[in-house]
Amino acid sequence: MAKDPIQELKEEYSKISPLFEQLRAEINASRQKAAAEKIKEIETSLDDLKRKVMNDFRWLLPQEPVQQQKKSLFGFKK
Repeated sequence: MAKDPIQELKEEYSKISPLFEQLRAEINASRQKAAAEKIKEIETSLDDLKRKVMNDFRWLLPQEPVQQQKKSLFGFKK
């Protein structure tokens, strides 16, 4: 049986949430390098979460309209 995609997202988010408190601790301890690494870890985790959201729910978003007329390299209509 397939797992509920919303539940999977909630589980992934719950793994990311503590990283913010860890970031706060690094900042409060004036550990700039460790804080920068924590920011990168948060960014990567959020990117992964966004990718999962888009993979699971892209079908809910409206499609972007196709441009009717293409423009040449210099901006003139073809």
